[in-house]
Amino acid sequence: MQYPHRLQVLHRLSILGLAILIFVVLRGGLEEQLTRAETGAIAPAPDFQKLQNILTQHNFQVHLKIPPRAGAYGLIQPKTKTIWIHPLTFRLGIARQTLIHEAVHAAQTCYSQGPLLPIGLDVPISKQARPHFLRYHQFRRHVEAEALTVQGLPNGVDYAIELLNEHC
Repeated sequence: MQYPHRLQVLHRLSILGLAILIFVVLRGGLEEQLTRAETGAIAPAPDFQKLQNILTQHNFQVHLKIPPRAGAYGLIQPKTKTIWIHPLTFRLGIARQTLIHEAVHAAQTCYSQGPLLPIGLDVPISKQARPHFLRYHQFRRHVEAEALTVQGLPNGVDYAIELLNEHC
């Protein structure tokens, strides 16, 4: 009598697995539609496009797509020189700062010719940036401190472009 019960459980689990698979496939399609809608809804500011073009000139690919790391607004993959900017950042009004942040990481990658290493910028760390980078491990903290500080500067785009031109 226990054998049919186990078959029912297996059957229910396989139906659940199929439902999850369908959800994941459909969700991916919905995310792609959402990505297009969000990116198209708000045009990037001219300085965003300027920085994006400079990154492209230095052989970085900039994708206005959901980053492959859950919860990330921006992400850089140094080995492939690929940057992702989440389309939601346009709606939130932080696309410019996110691109500046990732551009600083791009310059750090060029500086170290590989992994992210701090450049050693002579820029005071702002009080606003401090709580955000303190959560990182000591080594990563310096890398993030530079990116967070530059993204908060009024001339952040120009400063990031200087770093890219100097180190890439």
